Parts: sequence; structure tokens; C-alpha cells
Amino acid sequence: MQPDCGQQCPSGFIQMTDVTDGELANPKSGCSNNQGRPVCCPVDQVPQGCQWRGTANLCNGVCLPGEITLAVDSWGTGKKCTSGHKAFCCESGLTADQIAEATNCQW
Repeated sequence: MQPDCGQQCPSGFIQMTDVTDGELANPKSGCSNNQGRPVCCPVDQVPQGCQWRGTANLCNGVCLPGEITLAVDSWGTGKKCTSGHKAFCCESGLTADQIAEATNCQW
């Protein structure tokens, strides 16, 4: 669930972070006036161990094994990336076997 730029999470949801120009923001224009777009999760399903990965200036934010990507953005926390993006990563809660099974792609 993600409200528009400058809005708040609705009742029953908690704000995990916000994005200004990443995949979850408006991809055409981003958010204006320094207003982020909140990333909201249900209060009964809040991911744990979340943090922004990737460091400006040349960001290459990727989540570690066992983490899921909740959002990407040029800002995240701190300075804006001049290249690439930062990733907001949270613990997946899956075991190593579950991750291996879920990522065992074949074609």
C-alpha cells in the first residue's frame, strides 16, 4: 500500500520509509517540493531488520541474500546517488532452503 507524494499511511498501516524518485514514486516526475511518497506496510505484517543499502555518490544498492527489496530510490538516506540507486532491504523471514527453492529458476 502506497499513498501519493506528501500523504500519510492510512489507519492500520505503518510507514517504513519514503521514496522521492524510485520505482514506487511517480516514475515520470518523482515527488516535487521535497515530499516523499511513503512506503506503508500492514501493522500486523511489518518487515524486520530493514535498512537502505548503497552509498552515494555511485550507488549500487542491492539486498543481501535472505533480504527482500521493498523500495529503490536515488536518495534513500543521506546524499543523492549520481549514478545507480539505493535499495531499501528487509529480512525475508525465509530459511536458506526456502530461498534456494524460490530462486531455483529453470527454463
